[in-house]
Amino acid sequence: MQKEAVRQWYDQMWNLWDESVFEQILDREIELRGSLGQVHHGYTGVAEYMRFVRTAFRDFRNQIEDLVEEQNRVFARLTYTGTHNGELFGIPPTGRRVEYAGAALFTFRDERIVKVWVLGDVDHLKRQLSDSPSRPKTVYMVVEHFKKKDAAAVYRRFRDCGRMTPEGLIYVSSWVDEKLERCYQLMETHDRKLLDEWMARWNDLVDFEVHPVITSKEAAGKIAPQP
Repeated sequence: MQKEAVRQWYDQMWNLWDESVFEQILDREIELRGSLGQVHHGYTGVAEYMRFVRTAFRDFRNQIEDLVEEQNRVFARLTYTGTHNGELFGIPPTGRRVEYAGAALFTFRDERIVKVWVLGDVDHLKRQLSDSPSRPKTVYMVVEHFKKKDAAAVYRRFRDCGRMTPEGLIYVSSWVDEKLERCYQLMETHDRKLLDEWMARWNDLVDFEVHPVITSKEAAGKIAPQP
């Protein structure tokens, strides 16, 4: 029952902007601390916060990743996504798609939600909104030569630790040669230092070659005769 109310909170109330669900699942004295840090009380306060978020992200969506229930509380782990359509944190609309993580603790009273405490990764969200579009990303072809031709050691670390990319370095795609001696990997970033930081985490297992690359279309534009 409590988990179902939390699903209604996200799937119906937030993802559909449906305020009619208030009386079904919310206590009239509800206290909400939202993922963007604001605190609101009662039906009116919750509606006000919803309108605030909707102004910033018209297509704001809440994806439930985990739900855990214990006594009169439910914990939710979430992923938030949306397009930045309105001013937020003093930043004018950028039109960018954003994604950030969050966690929420719901407290129930008489089978209704009486308190919601949400923590969102606001720092990560702000970085996505304020990242300067004047700094174009560079795409790098990174050639990884597996030391001692030991691909198994590289894949064990990847299995245990993941790719270990610092925030701001984006993995695009990769290919491995048939002999399992090299990996050809496309990475993208505004800041070459992030690529160097990532390589330092792997240089005990891999020797690197790095080549900034552009698309064939971009290359054609550079060499095409000018009118």
